[in-house]
Amino acid sequence: MEKIVFDIDGVLTDLNLFLLEYGRNYFELNNGKLKEKYDKKFTVVDENASNLKDMFGCDSEIEKDFWTKNLLFYTKMVEARIGASGYINKLIEDKNEVYLLSARIKAYDDDVVGRMIKKMVIKWASSSNIKINRENIHFCPLENTKEFKAEWCKENNADYIIEDTPENLIEVLTRNPNMKGYLYETPYNKDFVIPENINIKKTTHFSQIYCDISKNYTNYFREIPLEERSKLTLEETEKYYNDLRFKNKLLETETMHFLKGKLEKMLIIVLTANAVDGAKEHYIDEGFDDYIAKPTIRKELDRILKNNLIYNDVELL
Repeated sequence: MEKIVFDIDGVLTDLNLFLLEYGRNYFELNNGKLKEKYDKKFTVVDENASNLKDMFGCDSEIEKDFWTKNLLFYTKMVEARIGASGYINKLIEDKNEVYLLSARIKAYDDDVVGRMIKKMVIKWASSSNIKINRENIHFCPLENTKEFKAEWCKENNADYIIEDTPENLIEVLTRNPNMKGYLYETPYNKDFVIPENINIKKTTHFSQIYCDISKNYTNYFREIPLEERSKLTLEETEKYYNDLRFKNKLLETETMHFLKGKLEKMLIIVLTANAVDGAKEHYIDEGFDDYIAKPTIRKELDRILKNNLIYNDVELL
């Protein structure tokens, strides 16, 4: 059993995308009155930034007003990244202890707003189908976040931490050298160079985190002979085939990551009977370069080959 700590903003949610979309909306509505004070209109200056100030070149006062107007909406409505809930739930089902530890604005404060934000985050996790006990959702202050997280992990004997902020990871792992860390890659941290003496992996795939932590994950699933399946109850049958589908997805994804790790320029296209709504998006999100559903339509196969063959003048027979 492992103790695994996930950050929320930037890891389980796409903070960069939210700032870009809702920051533009905010300035479109407010640039008129802001121009009177700042004598300028605010536009995007760095779309890869992790905060509003750096993204739009504004000051702390404007950033505070933005979050005053958008914090409740963000807390309630922001979507969890694809794959987050499924793999976190599998870690929990495998008897690991999973925690969420977030420096969400206002959530650490012991006042009316702070308590409301805490409740909303807990409700958000539930509505995002993250099946975590509310006692395992914790918050830390915006000031001294990295020191707080490092001490929290030490006191709770954490084994893994998944973060989007390199400074937080380095602080946590420096103070807890037996821990392992994952940097969830985002536009604002993609150029971070991992120090040689720190145990950090970069990833954009929750499946990779799950496969690494569970190690013997293929052993948790026991294939039931066909003649025995008829004896299963309806609920047992549904669980069996859900587990089978999950195992197959893990095997597909692990194989893809293994090949890409060995051959950086290899294109990997998944050919699968999994043709349900959202399947293509799932595989692309996991890192596959393209997707073909079975039974294969000739036109779709031609499109895939034309898009991915090295030589454009190859004739398709």
